[in-house]
Amino acid sequence: GQALAVCTPRLPGQWRWYSPANAPRPDGTVELHVRALPGGAVSPALVVSRRWWKLAVGVISGCD
Repeated sequence: GQALAVCTPRLPGQWRWYSPANAPRPDGTVELHVRALPGGAVSPALVVSRRWWKLAVGVISGCD
């Protein structure tokens, strides 16, 4: 399957691999289904509310 290395500026340096839920849209966005794992370092930070997040994919300044 396909997977993307993802991080959020909320947790710099905390990279995780997620599988996209769809092919890239014309605007370049993809949907990720993320479940918050109890005690997880990253998933709870991504699932704090039901909203859209801009996440870094690949090596991008601010997440290293």
